[in-house]
Amino acid sequence: MFCKVCLMLLSRKVWSLLPSIPVATRKGIHSSRNILKMSSSYSIADQQARFANAKEINDKRYLEIESVFDGSYLKDKKVVVTGGNRGLGLEIVKRAYECGAQVFVTCRSAGDDLDGIATAYEGVDVTNTESICDFAKKNCSRP
Repeated sequence: MFCKVCLMLLSRKVWSLLPSIPVATRKGIHSSRNILKMSSSYSIADQQARFANAKEINDKRYLEIESVFDGSYLKDKKVVVTGGNRGLGLEIVKRAYECGAQVFVTCRSAGDDLDGIATAYEGVDVTNTESICDFAKKNCSRP
């Protein structure tokens, strides 16, 4: 029986083991103009075109995350972020901290960016089940 933290870490491993799901595509759609016309029912793959389109139609949901996200529920909660030492994971750590969460980061190696905002657990590799289980045994209490 795994604790919640171990299950969360393992879930990333499990998703990587699932076979890729084929994505349906439409023939004849090659330009940004055609993709923009479809944007009401499909996501635009081209990130720059998607952003330009959001600005053009003044899509507040896309342009202002605060219009759809309220992180107040994170106040005084414990949050574990895998790979939170850089990139998108680091941005998630910063946002969770701003919302009042106590943040823990599992990573292969921590950087200075985490100082003061999160507790880093180095040496945890989410692609290695043994590494995840070692982390869980050391840090997770069973209910």
